[in-house]
Amino acid sequence: MTPRVRFPNTIGCIRSALRALWVLALVSMSPHASAQSLEELAGNFAGCAVIGTAGASMPVAPLFRSSGQQCISENPRSSSISESLQWHTDEACVNDTLFVPTPLTAFCADIAGGSVLGAAENIVPNSWTLTPGNRLDIGALSLDNVPQPYMQRVKYASFTTERGQCELEMRVYSPYPDSSGLRSLVALHGGSWRFRGLGFFGLEASVAHWVDAGFVVYAPFYRLIDDVDGSSACQNASIEDLTGDAETALNWVLANAERYGSQGSPVVLGQSAGAHLAGSLWLNRRDDVSAAVLLYPPTDFTHFVQSVRLGEYTNPDGIDILEKVLGTDAASADLSASPIPENSFPLRVAEQPDGLAPVMLLHGEADELVDASQSIRLCNALADRSLMTEFSVPAGQLSRSVSCSAMDSDQGVPSELRLFKEAEHALDVCIDNDLLGGEACPSGSSASADLIGAALSDATTFAQQAFDAHHSPLNGNSSDGSGETPTSTGGGSSSFGAVSPVGFVTLLLLLVMRTRRWRGLVL
Repeated sequence: MTPRVRFPNTIGCIRSALRALWVLALVSMSPHASAQSLEELAGNFAGCAVIGTAGASMPVAPLFRSSGQQCISENPRSSSISESLQWHTDEACVNDTLFVPTPLTAFCADIAGGSVLGAAENIVPNSWTLTPGNRLDIGALSLDNVPQPYMQRVKYASFTTERGQCELEMRVYSPYPDSSGLRSLVALHGGSWRFRGLGFFGLEASVAHWVDAGFVVYAPFYRLIDDVDGSSACQNASIEDLTGDAETALNWVLANAERYGSQGSPVVLGQSAGAHLAGSLWLNRRDDVSAAVLLYPPTDFTHFVQSVRLGEYTNPDGIDILEKVLGTDAASADLSASPIPENSFPLRVAEQPDGLAPVMLLHGEADELVDASQSIRLCNALADRSLMTEFSVPAGQLSRSVSCSAMDSDQGVPSELRLFKEAEHALDVCIDNDLLGGEACPSGSSASADLIGAALSDATTFAQQAFDAHHSPLNGNSSDGSGETPTSTGGGSSSFGAVSPVGFVTLLLLLVMRTRRWRGLVL
């Protein structure tokens, strides 16, 4: 298999390893760090720092800044923080925008830094950046020559918990700071409902494809069910808290999307635990979701518990995650008690199938963490088949497509399940390099990875078509009342205007903090 990630030289790898050791030393001083979380944090930073040395070749829509009597266009990716106030979004250098660069070291330390990532800390209001996270070419679908999106951080929720004030961050990805006429997509990261770092790492690496397909991507963080990641105030939450956070994020997007140049009922996207949360939105907020793309999702808590009891599912990691979610062991769990019934999506769909948006499911048959039956049962429920109907990839083939639409369905865009024989959990990730300990490609073989890459591309087309069909005037759902569907980007005046005094002061403070924080990390 052709290596997807190449590294420039041995010195770069040594520097990456030294950075990882430095951050691990800093983290180990924290009184909240456990052995398990240290292992997770070290792995996150080391992997990030190594992979990040070879970002994909991605063009960037330029910003503009004054130079003498001229207004010139430049790629701001390599700009300094001192230049953050000098950028504009138009060729006349009239419409101001605030651009704050994100160094690789800062990005990787945030991924590894447990309590920092997703906690809405050190946000410069109305500022944009180009994060290294969406240049990491670690997916089955390559990022080369895909435009890199701009990103803005916002706080979308704040509430008091038993551990303090929980602040939750949303990251907004757009082709340009003043884009308009785009579709909306809410993307939820995986991580076993327990972690942010690795889960968000994988999600952000896929964002550029969705932005290139005409979406503004809204990626919220949410509370976590354990105490090994995230800020203390956002830990030890229930699964009901997490699904509630997903709804809060959806409400925020519906209320604020116009500010970022998108509109309408969003498509929801998720990976693993994030796919469960996206599926919960798709099922519980039927009028507010135009489609769902669910990658290797846990969708059926009832079947999950029953499979453990019957000995059909024996993965210790999966059982541990399930029992943390339930708050009890699988053997004694009451199938009629919360949170099992409300998170048994196939049973609920079978009881109330009307009004659901189309869904596309991707799952690997070699997935030992979330069995493919979780997606198959949901597909069967949508198609009005027996939930016990089995599907598999035929011998000699690598993939299979299964219709998930009922015979009498009037969906303009049909629901579908894609199964992949060789694919494991996290099938959309594929890294192949000896420096990472050999092949790390859950997609499977090179041929399987190619098929999954094509399926991911098909998923963006599916989402486009479903969104446009949902907002068609024929459905009475035109999102802006004009009868036109959001399909393109546009220029125009910036919606952010000049930088406020508060924003300027915040920027200066951030400059001081970053200078002190990263001085020892840049080798």
